[in-house]
Amino acid sequence: MDFDVENINSTSFTAGRLSSSQLVQYLATASGSAKNYVQIVSHAPQPRYFAAIGGALFSGTGGYSGVALAATFSVDFYSVQFVNQGVNCYTTYSGLFTNSASDCPSNPGTSVNEISSYGVPIWKIVVLKVLLPTDAGSGYVSDSVLNSFFLQARALFYFSGVSCYQWGFNISTNSTNSTSSTEWIDVVCSNDACIL
Repeated sequence: MDFDVENINSTSFTAGRLSSSQLVQYLATASGSAKNYVQIVSHAPQPRYFAAIGGALFSGTGGYSGVALAATFSVDFYSVQFVNQGVNCYTTYSGLFTNSASDCPSNPGTSVNEISSYGVPIWKIVVLKVLLPTDAGSGYVSDSVLNSFFLQARALFYFSGVSCYQWGFNISTNSTNSTSSTEWIDVVCSNDACIL
């Protein structure tokens, strides 16, 4: 079961609702309830929804970092949407894995390693990217470049993997795209980039 909590006005959502300890606890409790019925529970938040617990953002709740802390055993992974977050955001190794402000100054502190520093286990942070440039407004990285990012990320002990938006479907042509999807994952994970 996947929880995909979003809002068209993400500024209002993050500044308001994720600042509520009640919502953070609700998401954790709902995840625990779901875990009683299904084997895998995931969430698909935007990277900007994570912050330091006790910090100024989200009134100290940490936003999704607070969810991760409260739902330690209930959520198997977070498929973090590193797409559609702004022009050039999360398109370099540094921006995606170590220092988001290097290519995404509007979302500082939201790279994989920075999210992990808030207490979210790095093995639960899955990078969500898009198959084709037309599948998102921003954040596209080619399969071969993404592979090089994952190989570099091994130094951070990152082995969590990748998820893909429009897997098996091409939104721009409204048709199946399973061949391209298979080729994409083969390239992204080549040289054991996605294997422990």
